[in-house]
Amino acid sequence: MKKIALAFIGGILMGLTTAPVSAWFLAWVALVPLWILITRKDESYLLISLAWGLGYHGLALFWITGIHPMTWMGVPWLVSLAIALFCWLFITLWGAALVVAWCAVMRFLSLSSGLGRILVGVAVWCGLEAVWSSGPLWWSGLSYTQSPHNLAILQWSQVSGPSTITAAIVAVNGLIAEAVGYGTFRFWKTKSFIIALGFLVSCHGIGFWLFNRPVDTFAENAIKVGIIQGNIPNEIKLYPAGWRKAIEGYTAGYETLAADGVDIILTPETAFPFSWQYLVASSATFYRAILEWGVPVWVGALGEEGGNYTNRQAIVGICYESAFAEHFRRQTAAGGEFIITAANNAHYSNSMPAQHHAQDVMRAIESDRWAARATNTGYSAIIDPRGRTLWISQINTYQLHKDTIYKRQTQTLYVRWGDWLTKVLLVLGTIEGIKAKVK
Repeated sequence: MKKIALAFIGGILMGLTTAPVSAWFLAWVALVPLWILITRKDESYLLISLAWGLGYHGLALFWITGIHPMTWMGVPWLVSLAIALFCWLFITLWGAALVVAWCAVMRFLSLSSGLGRILVGVAVWCGLEAVWSSGPLWWSGLSYTQSPHNLAILQWSQVSGPSTITAAIVAVNGLIAEAVGYGTFRFWKTKSFIIALGFLVSCHGIGFWLFNRPVDTFAENAIKVGIIQGNIPNEIKLYPAGWRKAIEGYTAGYETLAADGVDIILTPETAFPFSWQYLVASSATFYRAILEWGVPVWVGALGEEGGNYTNRQAIVGICYESAFAEHFRRQTAAGGEFIITAANNAHYSNSMPAQHHAQDVMRAIESDRWAARATNTGYSAIIDPRGRTLWISQINTYQLHKDTIYKRQTQTLYVRWGDWLTKVLLVLGTIEGIKAKVK
């Protein structure tokens, strides 16, 4: 029980690294207890790994419980609570399953202490995150523990995406575990700690240099973007009162920003939670304002395709898509010059908008692009290619903002080659694992 409790505490420490607490520095030691415990001959290693996973993912994803209460949708209070708890437990267990799988592989290989074990541990973790991120329930990879504040280390994501950050975190934790927890030679323990410290410092040092590179802001590439944060509560969003408030608020915001001379205006996901054709057919004031002012606008409304509703905008990412780095990489490689994201975020607790912003910070850095994000209730923001948040809105307020972003055509290594690092690590890790089994 002491080992399980220690692992659980390590997971909690990792959970505290995520926004809005953002104690990112804890990520560089929070895996150490797990590294040590799962390599010892203890049959409870599955419970130990599960405890760590529950601590991390349970705390990081607790914002999902903010969907309760759903009484505004006609769901009884107790049923709403049950749904919220089920969702939280399910996605927590799904994330914890990755940790259990990692520990199971590491125990199966039973590598002796040394750099070989570190290499395999890093490769397996990155490989599992690649598998998990290809599914629909991806959010809490280790890399986002560093966003949005540790911008120096996040610059490395331009090399091979989020896996670059994940690999560094797992490697440093493994080296520290080698130094303090196990190993038969005192010399290796000292050497391991020196390597961990040197690797950590050099990664941040080079990252700091990358972060301080100037960002080109040529006038011919400038786009004056207006953002409307409508702040329509979910309790009224789908009903006539919400529709009226949305049309009034977005019309007034559009006219104000158009008069300010912006080039284009961005509205949140489902700013109008009904068909765009309804706005046109009813000659709503918002539609009439567009015809009058002629300023283009990305409209968060529902389209129709093949008899079905679609939630589509002329943007790169809508809501939950911000967690999927490959979605942004693919579009950047196809010629995308800036990032636009739109989200609602009104469903959850305030932790979720903070983490959502952290995800978009990572996407801006990986692709070396400016980003404008509009949300219904916060946090709307402007982000530069180095991940600096140049403006961010308040939470749960109606806000308008005008700013300038710039088109860019650069291509990072990640944009060109994708997550090549994980593939290389898996090849090297497989070789090391086979060598260990042969011995």
